[in-house]
Formats: sequence, C-alpha cells, structure tokens
Amino acid sequence: LEERVAQLAAALSEAGFLADVVEADDATAKGLPTLRLVQHHCVIQGVAREHPEICTYEAAAFARALGTDVEVARHETIADGAPACVCTVSARTG
Repeated sequence: LEERVAQLAAALSEAGFLADVVEADDATAKGLPTLRLVQHHCVIQGVAREHPEICTYEAAAFARALGTDVEVARHETIADGAPACVCTVSARTG
C-alpha cells in the first residue's frame, strides 16, 4: 500500500500538485496502515472552487488507480480554503 501511494504522490508532484505521503495520526486501524495523501498545491484550484465535484471525482480516480483493496476518503481541499488537499488511504477490511 505504501509503495502504491508513494507512486501516486510522485506522479501528482510531477503534474504540479506537490504531493507527499504521511502516516495518519490514527495510523493503524486493526493493524493496517492508514496513510494521508497530501497535495500542497492545486493546479486546478480556480475550476475546483466553481465545481467542487471535481475534487470528489479526483478522489474516486485515486481509489481506482490504487486498487480495489484500498479505501480513499477526501477530507480537505484547497478549493474549500484548507491549506492542502488531504485524502486518507487505508486497506479495505473484509
């Protein structure tokens, strides 16, 4: 999981989103890692402010790219005034 999320962060950084991965404060649920994918820059910020559904679609695209064994949840967006766009990524249980 960590490797896949790191690869996604690297691809996002190459595209100008300045992304990194950090362990979540509540790092493990049931012994499984929980990561935060943090985007420090939004190259589509103006459009995302007018069309916030783009942020939802982006998180869904991350989930598809990372695989069916993970869950991705968007928690913060730059378009909504947060300092960064943040998704949590965790292994799907069950």
